[in-house]
Amino acid sequence: MRILERAITKNLSEETSCCGVTLSQCHTLLELSENTNFPAVKLAEVLELDKSTLSRTIESLHKKKLITRTEDESDRRFYLLNLTDEGKKSVSMINTSCDTFYTRLLENVPDDKRESVIESVIILAEAFKKTEQIQCCTNKKGE
Repeated sequence: MRILERAITKNLSEETSCCGVTLSQCHTLLELSENTNFPAVKLAEVLELDKSTLSRTIESLHKKKLITRTEDESDRRFYLLNLTDEGKKSVSMINTSCDTFYTRLLENVPDDKRESVIESVIILAEAFKKTEQIQCCTNKKGE
């Protein structure tokens, strides 16, 4: 499982870097592609990022003109995020690149095993959703 995790992470980093974004920025763009006027606070929850990491990610995407950031009129302490046209192009390129890679990957699986592999990946993805993540470092500095 760890070998698979490293291979996927390495590949995704390489696939998204061609679009000029980091993996964290990629996840942010993909989430925003499915949600308009998305509150930054909600995005932090969905992506499981702390405020400072999300803030840096949002700032870098805003500087690249991939997202817009507007004050929430109902509560000016919060921002609503949207993709720009350039951000939508980046999402399209990321999706195309990843789809192409996974198509090629499955072509390297023997024909008689391909359906079984796809089924196993779906089962594994569901298991990931149900499994609580364990923190490897539970002690904070100074504790």
